[in-house]
Amino acid sequence: MKSKIFIFLLSCVPILNGCTTKAIQGTSLKEENTESVQFQQDILQKLNAAPNTEVSSKDYYTENNWNKKIVNLQMADLTRDGVDDYIVTIIYTAPTVTTDDPSEMLKSGGVGYIQVYDGSNTTGLDELGTLLWEKEFAVAHAGNAQVNLVHRDELDYLMPTDIYAQMGNYYFHYEVLYLDAEGNIYIVEEQSLNYNTMENGEQRPFNDEEKQEIANFKEKMYTWFEGATLLVAADVNLPKQLVSTPGQQYVPEDYYETALQEYIQ
Repeated sequence: MKSKIFIFLLSCVPILNGCTTKAIQGTSLKEENTESVQFQQDILQKLNAAPNTEVSSKDYYTENNWNKKIVNLQMADLTRDGVDDYIVTIIYTAPTVTTDDPSEMLKSGGVGYIQVYDGSNTTGLDELGTLLWEKEFAVAHAGNAQVNLVHRDELDYLMPTDIYAQMGNYYFHYEVLYLDAEGNIYIVEEQSLNYNTMENGEQRPFNDEEKQEIANFKEKMYTWFEGATLLVAADVNLPKQLVSTPGQQYVPEDYYETALQEYIQ
C-alpha cells in the first residue's frame, strides 16, 4: 500500500503555519554555530523521549515558548486495521528562530519528532488522536536518527535506522516494524553491526571481512527501498539534514548511498 502525501494541507490547515513547499536549501554544517549545537546537546540530555507515551519534553517547549511546526504529513496503514494512520513530522525551535527550512531549523538547535497517530480516532491535524510511536531527531550527535516509510506486499512499515560513527566506534542498525492500536511494536526484520576499530590508541581501517559485512547489511536493507520515502535523516556528518516535506520528498538512497558507501570502498 502506497502512502498518501497531503500537499494541499499547506494552504488549508492553520497548524501548518510556517511550512514551505520549496525544496530545502541547506548550508554546510561546518559553518554551524558551536553554541547552538551545544545548546541542542544540553536539551537532548534533559529530554527522555520514550515510544508509546505522551512525552514530557513537550512541556519544556511550551514553557519556554518554542515554536512548533508540522513540516510534513503522510498517511499509511501502520496498524493493519484498514484505516490510514497519520505520520507527522514536527520540529520545535527556539523563539528566536525564524527560518521555515527544516534543515536550517535543525541546524539552529531545533529538535524534531516523527510521530504516528492512530487514524481510527483522528479527524485531522487539529485533533490528533492516540500517539502510537515517535522518534526524536536532531543535528546533535545524540539526536542523530533516520526513519523511512517502506512497503512490501501491499503493507506499510516504518524502518528506523541508526548509522553511528564516533571515535573509532561504528554501529549500523535497522529494523522494520508495524504497530497495533495500543502502540505495541512488531518487528518483522532487524539487523545490527557493531565495530570498534581502535587498536593501541589508533584507529585502523576496516578489514575486508568487515567491509563485506557492511556491504551485505546495505544490500539487505536496500531490498525494502522500492517505493519508499525517507522521512528524515538527521546526521551530524551531513552537509544538509534531509527532512521530507510536501514540496521535497526524499528517497532512502539519498542518505544511505553516501552514509554507507564510504565504509565498503
